[in-house]
Amino acid sequence: MLPGGLRVLTERIPHVRSVSLGFWILNGTRDELPEENGISHFIEHMMFKGTRRRKVNEIAESLEAVGGHLNAFTGKEVTCYYAHILDEHVPIAVDVLSDILTDSMFPKEEIVKEKAVVVEEINAVDDMPEDLVHELFYRDLFPSHSLGASTLGTRETVNSFGRDQLYGFVARHYTRNRLIIAAAGNIEHSELVELLGNRLDAFGYNSDRALIAPTIPRTVGSVTEHFCTQTHVVLGTRALQFDDPRKFSFP
Repeated sequence: MLPGGLRVLTERIPHVRSVSLGFWILNGTRDELPEENGISHFIEHMMFKGTRRRKVNEIAESLEAVGGHLNAFTGKEVTCYYAHILDEHVPIAVDVLSDILTDSMFPKEEIVKEKAVVVEEINAVDDMPEDLVHELFYRDLFPSHSLGASTLGTRETVNSFGRDQLYGFVARHYTRNRLIIAAAGNIEHSELVELLGNRLDAFGYNSDRALIAPTIPRTVGSVTEHFCTQTHVVLGTRALQFDDPRKFSFP
């Protein structure tokens, strides 16, 4: 563990020549207020839109130029920024990921462009019943909780986001005690810690805010039908926690 509660986890796999590296933020749809719905996902997009050191295309090309892969995703409870690279290119991946997480500029013109991109994603869900059925499932399972809201947000909330709001959300939720850096592949733990060095010194200085245990939402049983040209069915209910050892024998 590094100063400020920042955690670094590694698993060395010496017989490969590659490394998977992820910067995991314990923040997702669950942490959003109703008027912020979709902001975690929107911020994930904006992290790739330029820093003081790199333009948009330079971020995209930084790892592609050496045969690597850079991407991110947002879930209900986590946001992950990750890279797949050859072991010799880990320093580049650490530098780029650290850069976008500590020095993203969120240019206003890029915010406008990205709103249109995300709204198109929202529109596309209506044409993808395999995705829509899960949206409906979570909405009905947790009708009065943020876990039931769409990770993408709504057209109204996405179009309302401004630069100051994005920065404010990052300041509150992108804190050192919410960040976990994990790597697997041909890498030594001490080498990764050394590479990180002081690259994340500017990350989440207000991490003295204690992590509050997430509320357990009340689930509601229901049956929802949505008519389209295909049939997709989801059946689900409350189950064991992810870290409960009994989950392996759960029917």
